[in-house]
Amino acid sequence: MDIGLFFQGLILLGSVGFLVAVYYAFVLSRETGNERYWLILAFSAIFMAIHQWTMIPWEFHIITDDVRFVIQEISVIAGSALFAYSIYGLSSSMKKIREKMG
Repeated sequence: MDIGLFFQGLILLGSVGFLVAVYYAFVLSRETGNERYWLILAFSAIFMAIHQWTMIPWEFHIITDDVRFVIQEISVIAGSALFAYSIYGLSSSMKKIREKMG
């Protein structure tokens, strides 16, 4: 079995997970009256997926190690910052709901 093919299959499988997360983040945003934190969560998943997707052109020697490193670092920083902000927003929204109910 070619390890490169196995590696590409793992990237594809991981990508499907990110795309499913993006889909459901948009669904949740629509269900909650276009709450922006769900959309930010979707964008964080996209940025984290970019980190993974750079492995494909790198594997085929389309981009260099330096380019891959820069793209991965920028995307993981942006993805984690957006993820943190969306979780903060969702947490504060839940706190407001809890205050209204109690």
